[in-house]
Amino acid sequence: MRQGPSRLCTLEVSIPPPEILFGSHVFRYSLVTSIRFLVCSHSESFRLDSAQTFLDTAFQDVLYAVDGDSAGRQWTAKQMVLRNGTLRLLSTVTFDHFSQDRKESREPASSFVIGSDSSRHSLVTVNRQSRSYTTACLFDLLFRPESVKADSGQLENPFGGAAELNSVASDGPLVLIGEEKRAGPFATSTFLYAVNSSVRNARMSCIAQLDFAAKIGVVRISTIKKLTEEPLPKFSPQRKKEHHPKVNDDLD
Repeated sequence: MRQGPSRLCTLEVSIPPPEILFGSHVFRYSLVTSIRFLVCSHSESFRLDSAQTFLDTAFQDVLYAVDGDSAGRQWTAKQMVLRNGTLRLLSTVTFDHFSQDRKESREPASSFVIGSDSSRHSLVTVNRQSRSYTTACLFDLLFRPESVKADSGQLENPFGGAAELNSVASDGPLVLIGEEKRAGPFATSTFLYAVNSSVRNARMSCIAQLDFAAKIGVVRISTIKKLTEEPLPKFSPQRKKEHHPKVNDDLD
């Protein structure tokens, strides 16, 4: 959760076993009662926003926060590890976000919403205004830029500019976006749209409306089972060298 321009607060949530996620059963928890358990991290020199964060491909407790002020084809991101709910800096990386539009490639990262798929294989970047998007292998983007093969496309804009795109999530061909629409200074709604990206010319469908601002996520039961059976390891300096050989750091 974001607090101000450079403060991120985290809360670890345990997802129930797949066996009880069926039918009309809804897993939910109250942020109001959980907010006292949030642990916050901040930066005085780096713009932190949950809309520009994504998870690592190799470690379950490592994430990246893109500097919202980064402009041009190269974005700067902080690589951080989650320790006891606190984000701790590991290193700084730069990567090319491969925007297909020259004008968009000069816009700051804050003009985009960023999200990795639930299996952490690919990264999706969506321009808030034009709704053009780019997807690419996350590991290649970070560590093998010469191997990147980026795909691009265009998402619908259901409100025609009357709502602001605030989150994107995907798992396989399923893509969800969240749009925030303000009806007044103290009234905000979030509209959730879904599309099957594997279907040519598929249209987005509104699947839910929430009477509050929300960030969205999506994960298929098959993905939960895979990550349960083959869990990603937690971060350690030695494992970082094995999985991220091209990242230089001073951990030794």
